[in-house]
Amino acid sequence: MLNERIQAVKKRMNLNRGTMMPDKNLPRAPRSCTGTRGCSILHFLVCSLPASAAMAEDAAGLVRQIERAENPARLAALGAEAIPALLHGLETSEHKDVILHLLGEIGDSRALPAITRFTQDAVIEHRIAAVYALRKFKTQEATSEASKALSDKEERVRSAALQALRALEARTEAAGVARLLSDPEWPLRKESARLLGDFKERDATPALVARLRFQLVPETEEGKTAASEEPKMIPRYDESVASVRMEAIQSLGKIGAPDAVQAFIPLLAHGSDAERRAAVDALQRMGHGVADLVHQSIRYPSKEDKPPMSPAEILQSAYLAVALARLADDRAVKAALSYAPAGDPFCQIELVQFLGNRKVAESAPVLAQMLRTTKVKQVNEALGSALTAIGQPASAALLELLPDRTVCVEVMGLLEKPELQNAKAIEKFIKYLEDEDFDIRSAAIKALVAHRATEAVASLESTRLLDPDERVRDAATDALKALTGKDYRK
Repeated sequence: MLNERIQAVKKRMNLNRGTMMPDKNLPRAPRSCTGTRGCSILHFLVCSLPASAAMAEDAAGLVRQIERAENPARLAALGAEAIPALLHGLETSEHKDVILHLLGEIGDSRALPAITRFTQDAVIEHRIAAVYALRKFKTQEATSEASKALSDKEERVRSAALQALRALEARTEAAGVARLLSDPEWPLRKESARLLGDFKERDATPALVARLRFQLVPETEEGKTAASEEPKMIPRYDESVASVRMEAIQSLGKIGAPDAVQAFIPLLAHGSDAERRAAVDALQRMGHGVADLVHQSIRYPSKEDKPPMSPAEILQSAYLAVALARLADDRAVKAALSYAPAGDPFCQIELVQFLGNRKVAESAPVLAQMLRTTKVKQVNEALGSALTAIGQPASAALLELLPDRTVCVEVMGLLEKPELQNAKAIEKFIKYLEDEDFDIRSAAIKALVAHRATEAVASLESTRLLDPDERVRDAATDALKALTGKDYRK
């Protein structure tokens, strides 16, 4: 019996517990129908009931079949012909929510007055179905009713109203949507933030910025301030849900209002890594029009700073430098030179890549020195690529690092590249053939071969005969063959 199917679907969707998501085992509703339970029921019925010649049955007869629990979904296929019978069924059927969804799917203007009446119905399920059905009616009346539903006391009705306004592209109702940024239910705050961004509603900027406000408070443990003279300060946000803050950041980027820049700056100092990166993405999306504001907000360290910049302030300026670099602003070169060594790995990679892409010769000593301090693989890879792109100025900087045994293997590996080869390094490679470390000796042999260093033949012959490690001796033998063409294995 169809009635039993409907009740079973409702039960499996946990409607009594207030959820709007269907059971994962149910047929998935079309994207345009997700989020309200009646539409998922309708989709279930359409998918599960067999098609037949009954499509020709008269609409009034099919409405009566709802009461007998037979084939109501076929009414949607009848389209406009079914409207009179469906409107009559709203007065007599116990499945008013299903009929309201059918009316919404058909989208005939004759149904709008009846649908509008049910947006104020005492039954929650009827209000949800009616408000969601409004999405198909591109009229001011439908838009106005959906906007009124934003104030409904039931969360699911307010959610249906947001979905309807999105479908109606009702930018004129942005003020009502913005009020939901203070809704007690965080999913509605998140969806309203997303919708305002999609509407590119500039007047919503202050309300979105308010979602990012915070106060710094001492980090506590079990309700007590951490036992230290200077406890770590952490942000306490007005908006407690991180995903809502992320949506607000992204929407501010879509809107592009310069007023948002000042809201991002404290977030770059004290926000989470994800929030910092989202803020940089948003600044990039705003475009070159905010470059001056970003540049003016970067603070450059100085020996005269008293007190010196805090780690949070350094990180803040490093992320601003990344934003300026993404905006392709020439002033980003100075910022990148200052903060490439100081930022977190994300900032380091971004700023190193920026300097490499621009082939900034003056950055070579800075990047080379970073090889000494950076232990993150991805950062080292970015450094290698940037130094290679810079070429000979970078080769000279790497040569200065070669005596440092802590990085000489990596340096020799870079100097093997054609763009970085330097004949002045050959003498140092030869000295490393006698080093006690296996990896250093092996790297030196490879570098000598890359440089075609025939002046190293005598030293390599000695290594081939005297090195304590068979692997090094074999490598030296192969190197000699590569340099002289002579097979020393015979």
